[in-house]
Amino acid sequence: MPKSSIASITKNRRKALGLHERQAAERFLQYFWDTWKADYVRKIPIRETIKSTTRGEKGGPDPYGYAAYRNLVLAAINRKGGVMNQVEETLGKIGATPADLWKDDRSLNRERPATKRVLEHQVPIADTHARLEERDVQAALA
Repeated sequence: MPKSSIASITKNRRKALGLHERQAAERFLQYFWDTWKADYVRKIPIRETIKSTTRGEKGGPDPYGYAAYRNLVLAAINRKGGVMNQVEETLGKIGATPADLWKDDRSLNRERPATKRVLEHQVPIADTHARLEERDVQAALA
């Protein structure tokens, strides 16, 4: 991973991505690549390769370095200017953040008849929302 990319990762995440962790992530990637090439020759589907190389229970042994690789990928995705940062900025610009969607649902709740209304703090926060499927949101995220 280039030093400029590492510099854009938050300080807390950067501390967790020391040299040892980056080397473990690289070892995992090399192990995965070698395993997948061998499995491909034997006509074993890649999903089976993924299952066999990413095993390990939380806190358990991690002989291949998958946890370090996963942390490195998540840090890259969540870094300043990374994918998640760009999605968050885009959703903010078009008013489709989870907070915006909750406010819309809260407004709809206020318009309901008193018998069907819920208390404001009980308006549920949806996992997904129809607004996220609208074309303007999809186009902005693309």
